[in-house]
Amino acid sequence: MVMVLLEHASRWSLQLPGHHGLEAMALLVLGRLSCTNAWTATIVGGSAAVAAPFAGADHGMLTTLFYVLPGAVLDLGYRLWPRLVGRTLLFLPLLAAIAFTTKPVARVL
Repeated sequence: MVMVLLEHASRWSLQLPGHHGLEAMALLVLGRLSCTNAWTATIVGGSAAVAAPFAGADHGMLTTLFYVLPGAVLDLGYRLWPRLVGRTLLFLPLLAAIAFTTKPVARVL
């Protein structure tokens, strides 16, 4: 819900493309790190997809995909390279950036 409410409530311009994506990915990573469930980021993304139409932040038919896919990629990367999570500070931001690229890739496809 926080992800959808932040996107819907904060309409100010930061003059940065994708600044709502920064917020969303930060919340996905925070959710992933705060729980031991293997699919936490996917669940967080799914709950945002369910809450989006109720908050008026619906983006069409692909809303669910745009919220769930980055979470699934984040969870898969977290599970594929578990040793890197604790060893390097740059791993999670890099993984979050890769997960965020799923939205433009999905739009192109």
